[in-house]
Amino acid sequence: MSKAGKGYTSASGGTIGDYGGRLLMGRTERKEAFQISIKATDARDNLASFPKIVDEGNDIMLSKKKGCFVTNDKTGMKIPMRLQLGGMPDLLYG
Repeated sequence: MSKAGKGYTSASGGTIGDYGGRLLMGRTERKEAFQISIKATDARDNLASFPKIVDEGNDIMLSKKKGCFVTNDKTGMKIPMRLQLGGMPDLLYG
């Protein structure tokens, strides 16, 4: 999208530039391997596309009682999240 000059639209209707992406690989605090696709943009805060996360074979749980986490359908690996002030999720990679 960055080569095509396309970007994203913010909630307020402004333009957010797209400068390409990378696949990041890492390990959780429990030494479990994970990978996540990220984009470089003009955004000031981290953005997550829940539909894309689900489309890539994951389930998302946001619950005060059950906790907040992403679970991979194939591996069963669970990555915990915490809700920041204002309710924005923050994945905990360790």
